[in-house]
Amino acid sequence: QTLYKFLTPIDNLQILTKYSNTNHTTSNIINALKFFSLHNFSNVPCYELSTGQCQKVFLTQLLLTEAQIFLLDEPFLYLDEQGIFLTKSLIITLLFKKNKHIVITTHSVIEELLEYSVILHL
Repeated sequence: QTLYKFLTPIDNLQILTKYSNTNHTTSNIINALKFFSLHNFSNVPCYELSTGQCQKVFLTQLLLTEAQIFLLDEPFLYLDEQGIFLTKSLIITLLFKKNKHIVITTHSVIEELLEYSVILHL
């Protein structure tokens, strides 16, 4: 999946969550965008956002979907230090509080998850 740059974060998240058969109100999506402090950009076209902000919009769908398994390809790419921290905490919450399963491909080391991970070196 990718973001449609001419659409707003709200529009993109409505499309992305429909793939998992969950429909959210605009207020639910804005509340989810607050996790990454993007709620003030909810009606801004994604082409006006930074690459890091777009990555956070994409990651926000993890808060909105009922899927049990997630595949994240380089989820920390383009994120600032705060974004990396928030993404790690979101992953930990999904794993341990929501009992979700996550496959992550990354060049980053996620120290907080090493004891719970299977690492493949290719």
